[in-house]
Amino acid sequence: MVISNLNMKLIEDRLGFVISSVAKLKKLSCLDETDFLKDDRPATAESYLRRSLEAIFDIGRHVIAKSAGKPVVEYKEIASLPGKRGIITMEHAERLRLMAGYRNRLVH
Repeated sequence: MVISNLNMKLIEDRLGFVISSVAKLKKLSCLDETDFLKDDRPATAESYLRRSLEAIFDIGRHVIAKSAGKPVVEYKEIASLPGKRGIITMEHAERLRLMAGYRNRLVH
């Protein structure tokens, strides 16, 4: 499937943020528990994780809007539709759906 009207700048910006956040999370993951729990590190890790998940779903929302022509706001629907449309495998769609649920638990 070729989608010619994608905003590649938006996608690249979001992917860049995810890559940067994952690198920062990897650094935090190397700390022992005592050092990790100092200062605001848990909140920092949570923020990077949540914002990375939101960036991933922003990309999904954009691709769905451009390929299906319909706005989608629910994260779990953003996760499921690309699998149903053959954009990603159903296995990846299920993993995204689980990530959407995790993101919702982080926020609420």
